[in-house]
Amino acid sequence: MGILSIILRSADSKKGQMTLRRLPNAAFSISMLLTTLGLPAQSPTGPDFNALRKSWVHSLETRDLQASLAAYAGDAVFTSADGTHVSGQELRQLYETVFKAFRATITMTPRATEFSGRLAYEAGSYDETVVVTESGTRKHFSGDYLTIYRNAGKAKWLIVQQVWTEAPGK
Repeated sequence: MGILSIILRSADSKKGQMTLRRLPNAAFSISMLLTTLGLPAQSPTGPDFNALRKSWVHSLETRDLQASLAAYAGDAVFTSADGTHVSGQELRQLYETVFKAFRATITMTPRATEFSGRLAYEAGSYDETVVVTESGTRKHFSGDYLTIYRNAGKAKWLIVQQVWTEAPGK
């Protein structure tokens, strides 16, 4: 009833509609209520998807374990193309294993991005070339990806879900 009460008190009593003169008062009242409740303000622009993607790709290609793991929230889940889910310590172990055994170059092409409040997503396709460190053997992978981000405050967006598929026949 709190927000509704503020809006109703700011309404024009004769017409039952908000007047332009009173609209700023209602907006200010709602803003103050949300601030008092400790709710985070919504960013009008959302995350910089290009910067997030470039940073993730860079940490993968340079095999920077700390930067790679820093991109994920503590409760993040990574789902590989075979449907395996890893999170927490298993995510660290996955990256350690991959970085020791492979070198990768990846191109990610986003098809859709969206954000609302504290959540955002990017979906697209990827092409990746993986070189086995020990033998030099090259493998090519392609498919689709979905990355879901959560705002961790102060415009910091962290991965909470990352899902990969692999194109058939590859």
